[in-house]
Amino acid sequence: MLTKWPKAAAKHRASIAETLATVTPVFVSSSRGAPKPAVLRKGLYGWAFRAARDTKGALRLRHQIEEPPPDIAAALAWTAEHTYKVTEVARSDRLRAALDAITRLPDSPSAYGAKITHPKAAPAQSRSADLH
Repeated sequence: MLTKWPKAAAKHRASIAETLATVTPVFVSSSRGAPKPAVLRKGLYGWAFRAARDTKGALRLRHQIEEPPPDIAAALAWTAEHTYKVTEVARSDRLRAALDAITRLPDSPSAYGAKITHPKAAPAQSRSADLH
């Protein structure tokens, strides 16, 4: 993440953080003791997957250079303890769950379905034909 951050546009950085915050909860080994979903999301999106410059100007993850609030710190610690190792993530059932997670918005059944049916998703020719 940090390798792409400096050259990425602000909206692209937000998209990276959003995707990682959406997929990470799928890769946990247990829900026992899990933080509330809103706290976990806030911790992942705003702290774990957010970069900032330290006092020397080096780019680091925000939670490494700023002290998160106690509930966020606890959520990040829980996530670090309960997230699968990368080698375990490669299982097809876990990858399918991750793909499912990124195709849904928190408030809708399918993010991609909503985008595909949006009028702006149609090619310009078909939109102009509808106007005549």
